[in-house]
Amino acid sequence: MNRIGLASLLAMLVSAAGLAGEFARTDKGCLVQDWNAQRSNPSYIWSGQCVGGFADGKGILLSLVDGQVFSTTEGTLRKGSFNGPAVIQWAKGDRYEGELQNGTLSGHGTYRYPNGTTASGVFSNSQLVQADAPAAPAGGSQSAGGAAVSGEVGSVDLTGGCQAAQQKGQAYMERLGQQANNQDLGICGSARAMHKIGEMTVRVAELCHEIPTWTQLRDEGQRIIRESQETMDGSCG
Repeated sequence: MNRIGLASLLAMLVSAAGLAGEFARTDKGCLVQDWNAQRSNPSYIWSGQCVGGFADGKGILLSLVDGQVFSTTEGTLRKGSFNGPAVIQWAKGDRYEGELQNGTLSGHGTYRYPNGTTASGVFSNSQLVQADAPAAPAGGSQSAGGAAVSGEVGSVDLTGGCQAAQQKGQAYMERLGQQANNQDLGICGSARAMHKIGEMTVRVAELCHEIPTWTQLRDEGQRIIRESQETMDGSCG
């Protein structure tokens, strides 16, 4: 069986930074968390009240970077930090609707990407830790990326958030690799094993939507699925 860089596939996933940061002053002179401190020349425009020197209460916060709109957040600020239900719209097309705690995505919510795909579930510190269970069609499951998932791969427990999914997915793929090394699978057996590796790669990617490179990981998994399926169609009965 041709070996692929299993670890390198999952190494594409890196930890995402949280939204919260130091405090900065809005156009009204009151303090809000400086979510864009690491970006060039951040500034903030606040539509609500200032209480005790902090932006406070319901309103809309406009975040700018180098004078250009970066995002808008509608919700409730408490001493400069967003808490409770909120809607964040980024200029690049991303959107989050759900709970915030101290300015971070924490609680149940839905993150929508510019391409229309969504990640819904429980967030903690701006990472999806428990995805909502998708509706599974009869006879198998279907990933959000559209790739069919076998019963074996679909039954693997990937709960616990993105990092746990990476670790569990890698352990499963390593077991497949060890089995392939210990057995003469032949062309068909090797293709089936590679198909499962592709399925698992897609599953892990779909549980890590908050990671910027999740689409690259998903695309790699789908490529493996396509190529192994072609081999099975041409060589297996």
